[in-house]
Amino acid sequence: MTKLTMRIALLALFIVLLGSCAPLPALVPPSAQQADRVCRYAPGLDTSSNFSELESSLIVNGTTLDALRRSLASIKPEGAPNEFASTRWSVRWDFNWRPGSTGCKVTSAVAMAEIDYRFPVWPQQLNISDRSLVSRWGKFSDEFRARHCRYGEFSIQAAQEVEQALKTISPRTSCQRLQADANELAGDIVGRYQKLDQQLRAQATISPL
Repeated sequence: MTKLTMRIALLALFIVLLGSCAPLPALVPPSAQQADRVCRYAPGLDTSSNFSELESSLIVNGTTLDALRRSLASIKPEGAPNEFASTRWSVRWDFNWRPGSTGCKVTSAVAMAEIDYRFPVWPQQLNISDRSLVSRWGKFSDEFRARHCRYGEFSIQAAQEVEQALKTISPRTSCQRLQADANELAGDIVGRYQKLDQQLRAQATISPL
């Protein structure tokens, strides 16, 4: 039995890298995932497996609206003039195959999405007397979190579709042909979700603080 791991990564500005990678990490049990959830994903999305998420904080400071805006301007991701948060995601897949009398077939497969969220946080809000400014920040924060969590959903959907597609791909006349076709299939699926991600980002209406 032979094992092949391929990785497709969606980086900032949608630079795609495809190549070999280390074995996939073990899937996190649903109970542990629920305790550490970064996002509230769409109700119909299965979030029991197939992904991991990480949140990093971008600290902003200020006690006035103008000061907060200046602080936000200092952390803007490169190439995104109106954006203050960032989301990067990647999908990896791994499958086993075995030759047989009916051809070479996939015997097991798994896919994993990895999501890296970077969100601005304003620790000073706990000590700010201007409650209208705190409320304004809260709405602003809720908006960019919801938007970026939607980007993350694309990776989860991609990983789930890749895993199902690899498990059900039909046998091929040779294992070399199976490997090539399976990886191409998985790459096409991830590429489709990358395009959806790009379209949503391009259409996003980003309200200023």
